[in-house]
Amino acid sequence: MPVAPSPPTSTPLLEALPKIVGGLVSLSAIGYFVGWRQTQAYYSSLGASWASASVPPQALLQMSAGTILAIACGAFYSFMFLSDSKVKIRTLTWACAGLIALATLCLLAAQSSFGDVPAHAAFGLASAGAIACAVAGGITITELYASLQPQPSANTSGQLWLVYWFVLPSLFWAPDRLGQAQSARDAHPQSSPLPKVELADPGTQDTWRLIHLHEGRGLLVRLGEKPEDRIFKLVDAKDIKFISYASLSPTAN
Repeated sequence: MPVAPSPPTSTPLLEALPKIVGGLVSLSAIGYFVGWRQTQAYYSSLGASWASASVPPQALLQMSAGTILAIACGAFYSFMFLSDSKVKIRTLTWACAGLIALATLCLLAAQSSFGDVPAHAAFGLASAGAIACAVAGGITITELYASLQPQPSANTSGQLWLVYWFVLPSLFWAPDRLGQAQSARDAHPQSSPLPKVELADPGTQDTWRLIHLHEGRGLLVRLGEKPEDRIFKLVDAKDIKFISYASLSPTAN
C-alpha cells in the first residue's frame, strides 16, 4: 500500500515572516507617532503650531529615525542576550529602570530643573534622554514578550507596568521635550543653526532663516530676542535666491 506523501513543512523563516512584517509595520506606526509628537512640540514652542500640518509623513518618519533605531537596538540585543541565557528577565528590568532614571535626569536637566542650561546643551541633554527612553522601550518589548510566554505564574500587574513605562516616557514625554529643546536651540537669535536665506526681492533687508521646504514652498522665520518678536513668512521656492550653510554648532548671528 503506497504511503501518502507528507505535506511539505514550512521553513522557520517563512513561519517568522508574518511576525517580522508585523514588527516592521508596528515600528513604522510608532515612528510616525513619535515624529508627530516631536513635530507638534517643535512648532508649538516655536510659535507656529499651524505649520506642523504642512510637514509630510515621510519627514515625520525621518525625524523619529534615531528613536526607532534605538528602540530596535534595545529590543534586538536584549532579546538576543535573553535567548542565549546571558541575562535574566530580572536583569532586563533593572537595566530598564536604570535607563528610565538616566532619561528622567537628562530630560529634567534639559528643562532647566536644576539650573539654567544653554539652548544647545539643553538639546543635547534632551536627545540623550530621548535615546535612553527609546532603548528602555526596546528592552520593555523584550520583557513583555518574555512575560507573555506560557508559564505557571504570570504577573499581570507587572506586564501592565511594562506597557505603562514604554508608552508614557518613550512615546509622549521624550518626543515632546526633544521637540521643545530643538525649538529653543533653533530660535536662539545668536546661535541658531537654521540656515539664512536671501530673497530674490532686492527690497528685503531683514535676516530670514529657513525652517523647512515642502512642495515648492519655504517657511521662513525672522528671529527676535523674545518669542513674540518672531515673524514667519511663507514664500515660493523660486523667490529664495540663496540658502546659507546650516551648522549644528553655535555660531554668531
